[in-house]
Amino acid sequence: MASSSAGLSPGASATASLKVSTSDLASSISSDPKDSFPNVFVRARVVALMEAASARVLQPHLAPSEFSVGITVDVGHTAPTPVDAQVIAEATYRERDGKLFVFDVVARDERVSVFL
Repeated sequence: MASSSAGLSPGASATASLKVSTSDLASSISSDPKDSFPNVFVRARVVALMEAASARVLQPHLAPSEFSVGITVDVGHTAPTPVDAQVIAEATYRERDGKLFVFDVVARDERVSVFL
């Protein structure tokens, strides 16, 4: 967990993007033929994308030996995202709560906001 935030102000933001490939689909998460999932962007992968965007906000404010990891994620999924869609996650720093950094993060594909 990061211990420094000098110069970090509410509203600071960063993005991370990804073109969805077949390995990013829910249908790829299990190799068991008994499992059946749709061919849409899997939530676990979008959480990783959101984590990358959040880390990019903090990175310029951390000492070389510091890092940050997500500990709480509340993600709503509002629409499916197909293979080959471009997804962009944008993280906006909201506040510091003790040792925690709080972000608002939204992920969008070319059509709509799909993860909030």
